[in-house]
Amino acid sequence: MGLPPTVRPRLQLLYVGDAELARQCLGRPGGSIHVVEALPSTAGFPPVPADRPLPFDILLIEHGHSGSDALAILKRLGSIVRHIPVIVVAEWDEELAAAALTLGASDYVSKSRASFRAVYFRLHRLRAHAALLAERSRINDSDAARERSGSERAELVRQLTEQQAARRDAEQRLSEAVANIKQTREERFTDAIAAAW
Repeated sequence: MGLPPTVRPRLQLLYVGDAELARQCLGRPGGSIHVVEALPSTAGFPPVPADRPLPFDILLIEHGHSGSDALAILKRLGSIVRHIPVIVVAEWDEELAAAALTLGASDYVSKSRASFRAVYFRLHRLRAHAALLAERSRINDSDAARERSGSERAELVRQLTEQQAARRDAEQRLSEAVANIKQTREERFTDAIAAAW
């Protein structure tokens, strides 16, 4: 089964901020993700009229880079954030994370290799899931779909079920990675306090 016409062969990722680390972790040459960097100018963002969707599959906004304000960008994007995943990249700040998620951000991550690796796997999982949902929707909306045999529908349901199981597994691995990062931070903090005494 190939990708539906609505799914591009390469993910188009727009990174608002300094995209060097994201490009290293996500946008490998010849890979499945193409990273485009945008400067967070307050007057010129988003780069398309508000009534049209962004020509990207995902948007990462780095809060605080060159004075960029992820919350202001999210407000400006408005309903566009419902159509594509938007991830805010910043140092951990619970209030900022809550505000970003309230304004429609899909996620909030720190700017680190571990976070970008987790984003990389999540993007591929979401992409595969979106491809399956697009295919399922296409089949359900067409008259020909009503004539499909039960075995073809069962295969699509099986694929979707496998994708959901893979998503749960990826989320578990992501949770474990976050727990490891937190534990490492706590250990470093404890070591620093002990060294100070």
